[in-house]
Parts: sequence; C-alpha cells; structure tokens
Amino acid sequence: MNEESEYKSLSMHENIKKVLNHETVKNEKFKITSSSGSSNILIFENLDIVVQVYNFKKSIEIILTLMKILKHKESIEINFKFFSGTCFRDRIIDFNVSKSFNVMDYVCNFVSHDESSDSIVWKKLIPLKSIQAYESFVRNNWKKFLWDTSIILFILNKLNLTHSDFTLDNLGIYNGNFVIYDLDSIKFEYIDGLDVNSFINSLRFNSLIKDWKFLFPRDLVSKFSKMEKHTYLETLEMFRELELQK
Repeated sequence: MNEESEYKSLSMHENIKKVLNHETVKNEKFKITSSSGSSNILIFENLDIVVQVYNFKKSIEIILTLMKILKHKESIEINFKFFSGTCFRDRIIDFNVSKSFNVMDYVCNFVSHDESSDSIVWKKLIPLKSIQAYESFVRNNWKKFLWDTSIILFILNKLNLTHSDFTLDNLGIYNGNFVIYDLDSIKFEYIDGLDVNSFINSLRFNSLIKDWKFLFPRDLVSKFSKMEKHTYLETLEMFRELELQK
C-alpha cells in the first residue's frame, strides 16, 4: 500500500447519501455525529446498528485487518495463579485456574463493510459519556468497570495491539459490559504503557481517581481477595458475576 492510497480522502458527502439510500435504512429517522473529525456516524433511532462513514481509506483498512485478527482469536485465556510463602524456593501454589473470555464481549461489535459507500456497520452501543452523570454511573459500577477495562487491556496486550486512544471517550456499554470502540486508531504492535497511561490520565482528568495504579485481571483478584478477606476463587467468581447497576 503506497502513501497515496493509504491517505486518500474519501467523498464523505457522496458516501453518506449512498448509505441513506440503502433499503435497510432509507426510511429511518437518524442523526449524524462526528468522531474526532475522522469519520461521521449515522445513528438510526429504531435500528440496532450504526453506520460509520470514514474520511480516509486507511481507517477502513485498519478496521478490516483488525476484524480478521479477532475472527481468528475469538477467546483469550487468562491464568489466575497465586502462591504462598515469602521465599521464592519455598513458594507453594495456593490457587491455579484458567478462565476463557470472549474477545467480542469487550469490543465494539462489527457487522459488515459496505464497499459501495466505504462505510462500516457496527452494532449500536451506548457511549459511556452519553450517560447522564456518567461519573456517578462509573462509581456505582466501579468493580465492574475495573474488571472489564482490565480485560480489554489484557486482550490488547495478548494480541499485540495498542488502541492508542484508550480513554473514557472511547468506552461504551454493550450487552451488559464496558467495551472499547473507535477502533481505527489501533496500532498492530503492543506499545508498553501507552494505553494504560492514557486510561489512567483520562480517569484523573474526569475526576474519577486521585492516586491509583492500573491492575490487570490477575492482580485485581489478588488485591480484592486481600481487601475483602475472600478466597481467590470467591473473588474471581464475584468479578465474573458482576452486572451493571444503574
């Protein structure tokens, strides 16, 4: 792919007209919103999909490449192994279990690519910041929020990906989970610390934390097991059974 094709600008106005003339949406009420100036999103009032029309071909190519990766890696296994003993040689395995997590439970769900309009169709989610008093919503669901975002970041790590803009602006709610979206910023390499630091800075900027160190799923189980005086298994199952509260 040469530089010219990589950054070729698409005809946004013409492509939006093509989307709106499609049989499945032509009579539907809709509104249009912009995503960081790189695309326009058509949100249909009575449909469970949105259509994202991009400014640049590179964005579409990134999305399609990412979807191929996710299609071939539908689940991620996380090992929860904990030891007792202070000396490395004397350590005893207290708990050792692996759990499988469906990748698409934590990522905006891709539906299709419409080549005629150079657009991507997604399942409709609820952007986190569109929720009234979203800060209170996050605080009311703090454990679930920590758990889901830790799994998202673990998945990115394991798949050697970096979102590059992992902030509250790009988190949403879908099927009872916190999920990541705005995926055209993805880099196909893992840049250590970039997403985690972006995430923590976003939490601080939105006054959701003062001093907090990000933890991956295994560390969350360890921390909350000690804090709440539960076994590792009880804590792990607690996290897995969490449901969103209003």
